[in-house]
Amino acid sequence: MILLPLWAQGQDSLRCAYCGKPFEGRYLSYQGKNYHEECFERICLKCNYCGKFIIEAKYFKIGEQNYHQDCYINHICTRCDLCGEALVGEYATDVWGARYHIEHEDKLDRCHYCARIIGEKTSEGGYRFDDGHIMCGICFKTIISNTDQLEAMIINVTEILEDHGIEVDLSDIPVIMTDIKTLDRMTKSVDPQRYGLCYYETEVIDDIIRCKDIKIYISQGIPLRTAEGVLAHEIAHAWMDVNVKEAMPEWLCEGTAVYACYLVYNQHSDKLAELLIDNIKEDPNEVFGEGFRRVSKYVQANGMETLLRSLKEKGRIDD
Repeated sequence: MILLPLWAQGQDSLRCAYCGKPFEGRYLSYQGKNYHEECFERICLKCNYCGKFIIEAKYFKIGEQNYHQDCYINHICTRCDLCGEALVGEYATDVWGARYHIEHEDKLDRCHYCARIIGEKTSEGGYRFDDGHIMCGICFKTIISNTDQLEAMIINVTEILEDHGIEVDLSDIPVIMTDIKTLDRMTKSVDPQRYGLCYYETEVIDDIIRCKDIKIYISQGIPLRTAEGVLAHEIAHAWMDVNVKEAMPEWLCEGTAVYACYLVYNQHSDKLAELLIDNIKEDPNEVFGEGFRRVSKYVQANGMETLLRSLKEKGRIDD
């Protein structure tokens, strides 16, 4: 685009390509056509960032807004939450709203507890532990690491479960913090997703097997939300160990324990609780996931009180 004085063409018969009127002073020449300055403003796009004319053939149109390429890329467009570069074209967005280039997908580390992408902006950094677990900086701030934190969590979880009829006297059933390796030794198996255990011994009284010396173990150093779910799960097992006299199918036993976990998560309205509930509902495991769905369906149809009574009396439900 060139701004020319009238005498530059050596003649006074030039006319504006927009309005057809002759020029009386300076005019604009653009792509072989001449315009009054005010006429050119009417037909030429202006950048909504810098306010200057867009005379380049390529520019960005976002809704009703128009931008020079450089203005859009350097000042307007979304930036990748991982590398900070502009996100032009297609990009990925995770459940936490983090936006990033698709090519980062195969190189990402995610928190094992909340699924946040590990990064300074997305998760306040993160930690990789000797057992292979990865924890983001946000979850790390909430870890249960001392008895005061444990006691506060126990009070909260037991109150929620008691409101739904799952009452366990924890003065007789200690809750003990331990580590994952100890849980593996106690169960004689390795499970990277095992964060708790309801442990008991048995005795035979009048030809009936009874549970005794019940203890609940919780892995130390796990985030609060995870720990709440683990504790609820193990308290439900303790309730069944004390109250259910008949042998229960595994899906019903674990499904009921997972349902107790769901009850605790359902008391929270934050994003993490929502994601954890979604994980429970969508779990493809035939014992834990399908067990939960069958128990949940039964409770919706018959109520929690009926579920617990049926387990006490028969060790099964008619679903």
